[in-house]
Amino acid sequence: MLGELLYEGNPQLVELVEYGTKFSDLMAGKPPGPEGARFDFHLVGNVKGKLTGRVKALVTMTVRPDGLSVMEMHESLTTEDGENILLEGSAVSLPGDEPGSIRVKGAFTYHTSSKKYAWANSTIGVLEAGGNLPKGDFTAKVYSWD
Repeated sequence: MLGELLYEGNPQLVELVEYGTKFSDLMAGKPPGPEGARFDFHLVGNVKGKLTGRVKALVTMTVRPDGLSVMEMHESLTTEDGENILLEGSAVSLPGDEPGSIRVKGAFTYHTSSKKYAWANSTIGVLEAGGNLPKGDFTAKVYSWD
């Protein structure tokens, strides 16, 4: 069951690394090769909520031939008071209703030595996100898993 909202934001794509397959081709409906397609998304943005600050993220996405995308996420969150929290997680995504859009569901764990944010070390975050990264229209909300 979803618990309290930990944070929400609108991360922006700052770099896309393509490994053979063009992301634009995939979004235009061209299927990935037999081994799928792989991309690295570098994202930055501000988040607000119980955790407020700036997030820098590397999301590695593998798009399988069946259309399901599997993601590994590594993020650093610097809180507004200067503490650093590492976020690690996995997610899956499916194509959304419009070309280039996706729906994402996933989970995070948190790691920090900060006494103030030590509660995060035993928290699992549940990600609900979606939008259209190429257009810069993307929203993410993370809740505690209760």
